Amino acid sequence: MTAKLSQPYADWKGLFVPPRIYPAHIAKKEVGPLDNEADLAKAMDYFGETVPTWSAG
Repeated sequence: MTAKLSQPYADWKGLFVPPRIYPAHIAKKEVGPLDNEADLAKAMDYFGETVPTWSAG
């Protein structure tokens, strides 16, 4: 993931702590389309109950 901010943002690391950013392809596989707020809420519920065991770094 690449995050490009238009202004310097001192707390940029805070973007990546709970609630975390998870890959959309995994959310779509588990809960279906991510077309609206209700779908995103289902994805966040899924990740809240099923925390991935992998790490990107």
